Amino acid sequence: MSYFDPHTKECELNIQKIIHLQILANKLPDAIKDSKKVTKSHVPTANAPIKVGIPVGQTNYNTHEA
Repeated sequence: MSYFDPHTKECELNIQKIIHLQILANKLPDAIKDSKKVTKSHVPTANAPIKVGIPVGQTNYNTHEA
């Protein structure tokens, strides 16, 4: 089955990039240790999707006719 996915130089470079990123991610701290250095926003936030209403029949997508 290896003939379906031949080993190429590009494949090897992609694998090396993934391994490098994994090593970098493993070096990151799991949590912020000093909360005094964290900037807090005064704007209240919520992890909720925003519903945007678009009037029926509106077709203007900011396109310009030449």
